[in-house]
Amino acid sequence: MSNTYDVVTCVSKEHLEIGIRAIRSLIKLSEANKIFVITSNKNKNFFQKNFPREKLLIILDEDEIIPNMKLVDVASTLQEYGGNPERAGWYYQQFLKMNISRHPLISKYYLIWDSDTIMLKKINFFNKSNKIILNTSKEFHKPYFQTIRNFGLLKKNNFSFISEHMLINSKIMNNLISLIEKTNSKNHSWIKTLISHINQDSLNGSGFSEFETYGTYLSKYHIDSFVTNRLKSCRQTYSLFGKHNRLNTFLTLKFYGYYWASFENWDLKNQKYLPLRAFRIFNNLIANFLIIFVKVSKLQKKNVEFLSYLSMPIIR
Repeated sequence: MSNTYDVVTCVSKEHLEIGIRAIRSLIKLSEANKIFVITSNKNKNFFQKNFPREKLLIILDEDEIIPNMKLVDVASTLQEYGGNPERAGWYYQQFLKMNISRHPLISKYYLIWDSDTIMLKKINFFNKSNKIILNTSKEFHKPYFQTIRNFGLLKKNNFSFISEHMLINSKIMNNLISLIEKTNSKNHSWIKTLISHINQDSLNGSGFSEFETYGTYLSKYHIDSFVTNRLKSCRQTYSLFGKHNRLNTFLTLKFYGYYWASFENWDLKNQKYLPLRAFRIFNNLIANFLIIFVKVSKLQKKNVEFLSYLSMPIIR
């Protein structure tokens, strides 16, 4: 069928544990043909221990995804253009998710999925007309569009393509990379070309987004290939609901009807604020009630089994 897809997720050493839980959710809820895990080769045994018999998983060494371009090369390129090399990992994972479109095993479509994000409900990525469904948000970060303006891409929509995941057409992503390559006049790689087009003031922060870039490219050249949707999701999961290794956290997220939830490192510091702590206590009480209700009524047994699977201990 034409509307099948692979999943691609990049997992750094900082996201190993939440990455395992994200992959668990994708195994259970996505309709992926294959799940590509791009990570350092040092982490390969870790994933094999946690998924010893999972045939969907293909673990790829991040150093082999982009010819002649590794994390250290991105760091040195950032430094060359006046940026902070410590931001290299943030940029590198985006470049990996773009260049995977050229991998010989990748399908026509692949779903980029952030490794700190848990899928909680099945999500449709194609409509009845086989058009791609892109979930959108209200985010707006000006430097993203300042960068891609250099490649002839202008923001046309009153929404954002930032959504913690995105379904990609491999051929179209290849065309986007080719567009970046064509602006190269110094025989640089497309990545060095791209970094050279980011304003120096933005390099140390967030100067590029693969989501906004690909979505804007679609809006200009393939407007009829997709439709948009906005599903309920959560990005302040740590501060509002709790840790990613607790059944109560997932029970309340499911209770509120979220399709996915992200456990982002920046949100950890918000846990100390009293109003948010009070909200977490309230949500924990709801979760305790739900556990009792399920035990008494024996309803939603499959849901609880799935959420328990998500919160199971990680094998080290």
